[in-house]
Order: sequence, then structure tokens, then C-alpha cells
Amino acid sequence: MSQKLPSLAVKRRQKLARTPEPEAKGDPRKNNLWVVRLFDGTQTILSSDLSMEHLFYTEGDPSIRSARYPTEADMEPLGGKDIAFNAIVTRIDGNIECRHVRATALDPTVFRDAERLQSYHEAAKRFGGCYVEITAATLDQAKQRIQNWSRLLGAYRRCAQHPLGVLEQRLLERLTRAGNTTLGVALGWQLDPSNALVIAACAGLLRKREIASDLDEATWSLHTKIGGRQL
Repeated sequence: MSQKLPSLAVKRRQKLARTPEPEAKGDPRKNNLWVVRLFDGTQTILSSDLSMEHLFYTEGDPSIRSARYPTEADMEPLGGKDIAFNAIVTRIDGNIECRHVRATALDPTVFRDAERLQSYHEAAKRFGGCYVEITAATLDQAKQRIQNWSRLLGAYRRCAQHPLGVLEQRLLERLTRAGNTTLGVALGWQLDPSNALVIAACAGLLRKREIASDLDEATWSLHTKIGGRQL
């Protein structure tokens, strides 16, 4: 029986409970900075725990082809204000989403929130996309994916100094012949003396959406199902 995972919201509250009260004005717990190097080697700076969770939520979404996590250079001036999205993602079907990550969604019945929403929708149109809010509740519903992809990105980055292209191709060809299987079986094929490199190659193929897995439902392990683009 699989172990029930604690809510990400619970984890955030536990972390906050361990954080001493700030002495200066303002709460530094709202300004956590994370520096993350992505699968493609680019580096992004995230400004909160929620933004970090959203990154793994997005990287692991099989319906998303690519994602950009903007820096200050991507700010879109609108109405005298700079609007910076937490991510601009392109789905497999070509649709573009300009996303904000929030603890709770803005309320369109509140005048100030309605004005902000209108500005965000207009800014998203300038990027050729639609505006989407991702809330803490949305992230909590995807806690299994988020935890798994945190591990996958780490496994990939630890081997990123090695050329993985040839190994990825060999693994993809073997999976094409074998059909759906598990990570443990794939490691048994001994495509490389290093299991770490095979795992990294698997992570790379998953991020490129060349193969699929059950990482939204089950913990990343030797029993993880991998195979065609749809299991």
C-alpha cells in the first residue's frame, strides 16, 4: 500500500512554523529565493516556495511542450506598471499560457482585483497567450508530480556533464521495441554501466515528452511505469 503524502500546504505551514519571527519590517518568508538550473542548462531565479513548486508542476506536465520562467528582461510594461509572469508555457497543442502563481486566486468581484485581472489578461495577449492563475490548491492536487519531478531534475542535473544524447536514443529505441515497462526493467537492460546515467537519460526523455510515465499517480521508483507517449 502506498504511503499517503503530506499536503504541500502542510509542509509550507511546518516550514513557516520553524522560521523565527522577522525582526525587521516585512516578512522574509514571502521572499524566499531559489536558484534552479533546468533540464536545458539555463538558470532561473524563483521568488517563493510556491514558484518552486510550480516549476516542478510545469516541468512534469505532459501536456506542456516548453516553459519559460521570465527574468526582469521579460517584463511587459502596461499602463505604467511592469507586469512579470511567473511562467510562459507552450502546450503541445500550441496554446500559450501566461501564468501567475498565487496562494489564492484574485476575486473578480472585488474592484481592485478586477482591475489587476484585466491588466494581466491584456498583457498576456501581447505575448500571444491567455492569462492563467495557478493557486496553492492547484499545486496541492499535484503534490505527487511535484515531488517526483523535483527528484527527476536532481537526477538529471547530477549527470548533465555527461553527453546523454546517444544513451537517450538507445533507451528510446529499446522502449519502442519492448513496449511499456518499468524503470527497474530498463535498468536491467544494461544500456550503460552507470545506472545513474540511464536514470538521467530516462528523465531527459520524459522532459522531452518522448516517453510517458505514471509519475502523476505513483512515487518515482524502480516500479515507475515508462513507455510510449501514452501508457
